[in-house]
Amino acid sequence: MRDGSNTGRSSQVPDRLPTHGRALGNWSCNSRNRASMRSFLSRAPSSAVCDRRGSISSRSWVRETERVQGQPLRAARLFPSEAHAGWFQGKVEALRTGARGGHDPNLTLNDDPNHNTVDLAALENHGPDSAIAWRKLWWVWQKMDDSYGPTWYARWLWIRNTHWGATPEKALTWTDVVEDMSIAVGEDLFPFFRAVGTTLDREQLGRVVFLGDPLSLPTADIELTDAGEARLEPIGDYRAPWR
Repeated sequence: MRDGSNTGRSSQVPDRLPTHGRALGNWSCNSRNRASMRSFLSRAPSSAVCDRRGSISSRSWVRETERVQGQPLRAARLFPSEAHAGWFQGKVEALRTGARGGHDPNLTLNDDPNHNTVDLAALENHGPDSAIAWRKLWWVWQKMDDSYGPTWYARWLWIRNTHWGATPEKALTWTDVVEDMSIAVGEDLFPFFRAVGTTLDREQLGRVVFLGDPLSLPTADIELTDAGEARLEPIGDYRAPWR
């Protein structure tokens, strides 16, 4: 689903996106930044707030306790919360300064110059692997932004929490993650993730069912090129049909 252009809603969706937001790091809430933050937060699927010390809370969505369809939000064991925080910090930096600095997705070129040697499924969530994983994730997420617009991210979080809501303690595999991301963008991302070096249990998405709807999605055509500029436009309807 390119650029989140589909319209319409499913009758089986929750009323709001689960909060993942509070993931903007310790960004200052002083008057210099407040206007930029207000502008950004009006566009992002975020619940970030200023705490009593004047900083943006860095707790990410993986630590929240909100419920989706009566189920607690599950922890994203595959992604350290800092990866999500850094993703949105980069967008805030781009909004304020025009560049993402240390959160630029293309910094992954230092670790993975051909975009196909760093295996996300083999990295740990701690130690020296962390920064390598974050940079590769930011590049992958920006490639999604480049191809589908920024709504895919919000839709992915909603789909994941809806899809696995009945089993919140399930430790998702990378195959599970890529399946959810494929549903979110409306195209089969398995060939893309395999091309960028990610170890998966199958080569293609195949036929899947989400909210009772059988899906057979076309293969995504995403080139292994440098990531584009930050997409800062408003988030669309993340609950709109994913086909």
